[in-house]
This record gives sequence, structure tokens and C-alpha cells, in this order.
Amino acid sequence: MACTSSILHLLMMSGDRYLAICRPLVHRTLPRHIVYIALAVSWIVPCFINCMLNPILYYRCNTSVKQAVKQLMNKCHY
Repeated sequence: MACTSSILHLLMMSGDRYLAICRPLVHRTLPRHIVYIALAVSWIVPCFINCMLNPILYYRCNTSVKQAVKQLMNKCHY
């Protein structure tokens, strides 16, 4: 989760720097709620990835490993 969060924070910072350099007048009038939304997104998305997708991927990997072990055990017994 920390890695994804860091990547999203860097993405948000690069977008902020882009606005500050290329459109300084827009950057000065950037509302605070946009900044808060960007920070929330940069933490909520990694939490979703970590909490929702990792167990699904782990289960799929774990079941394929279980099947491979069962097949190997069946071959060893015969």
C-alpha cells in the first residue's frame, strides 16, 4: 500500500508542479478542496487495491498452488 500511495503522491505533486509552471495564474487560484480531493484519492485508491484486490489475487494464486501440490502428491503415490 505504501508503494502505491507514494506513486500517487508523486503523480499529484507532478501535476501540481505542472500547473505552477505552465499556468501560474490557475495554480494560484486552485481551490483547497481540489487539493484535499487529490490527497484523499491518493490514499483511498491504494487502500482499495490493498484490501480488495490482494485477497482475490492471493486466493487465485493459493488455489492454483494447492491444485499443483495435489497433482504432485497424486503422482508420487502412484
